[in-house]
Amino acid sequence: MDVYKVLNRYLNPNIRQALNNRELLDTAEEIRIRQNKPLVIKKGNENFFMKNGNACSINEAFRPQKDEIQDTLSRMCEYSPYAYNDEIRRGFITLEGGFRVGLAGTAVECKDGISTIKYINSLNIRISRELWGCADKVMKYVYGNTLIISPPGCGKTTILRDIIRQISNQGINISVVDERCEISGIYLGNIQFDLGICTDVLCCYSKSIGMNMMLRSMAPKIIAVDEIGSNDDILAIHNLLNSGVKIIATIHCNTIENILQKPFIENIVKEKIFDSYIILNNNKKTGELYKIYDKELNIVWQ
Repeated sequence: MDVYKVLNRYLNPNIRQALNNRELLDTAEEIRIRQNKPLVIKKGNENFFMKNGNACSINEAFRPQKDEIQDTLSRMCEYSPYAYNDEIRRGFITLEGGFRVGLAGTAVECKDGISTIKYINSLNIRISRELWGCADKVMKYVYGNTLIISPPGCGKTTILRDIIRQISNQGINISVVDERCEISGIYLGNIQFDLGICTDVLCCYSKSIGMNMMLRSMAPKIIAVDEIGSNDDILAIHNLLNSGVKIIATIHCNTIENILQKPFIENIVKEKIFDSYIILNNNKKTGELYKIYDKELNIVWQ
């Protein structure tokens, strides 16, 4: 996917000019567009403040205005914001290529939760990429129920995506419950990333409901989900295991010790539900494999 070409389609011309640096965009992880704040490209642990296609100081950086952000948002919604309201109220929009745009503004509440977000003043474009083979090191440890542990922005979804692809291409039926469309990058009904030949994807359902639905409807051997954390998620996982289905999941955390401090999650560690724990960090680079533990919390890779 040509990041430069895709972004040019969606960005306001003034923002596009400020970001006009193919070399940086081709390796960027995030682009932060905030109203009246410096425009920034994030790459690894570095931030590049941008003006006229070049990195510059904070004070020199281009500062997007309200109308430029609104124009960009309109382009991202194909000039039909009402058609995208289901995504907007969940706080994100998915673009062609699987890129996800986080939204910040003023939430409008209703009796069923949030009906929409208005006065959007901040966009976070997260540039997703396929890294075929990034899970090669861990595949021999993915022999049962597996939990990938990682702080935000450390590549857990990328490695999960490659694990799914490799398992699926072995002829194993695997169902993906993709609540926020991050794993599949689904855009207008088309899956943007290669998840393998035996993968079925359910998007925009809560993980707990989606796991139970896929269990009943698709007869998978494995179900994969991103970012578990609620009690409902844990109950759904127990239901899968009682039905003989394996689970591969991710969670936001730093260490095993942190996991043991999380409500609901602590119990599944003590119950030894997961056969392996894969820990990622970004101390040296994004998505660095840090440690792997077995179900007894013995370190098996470091």
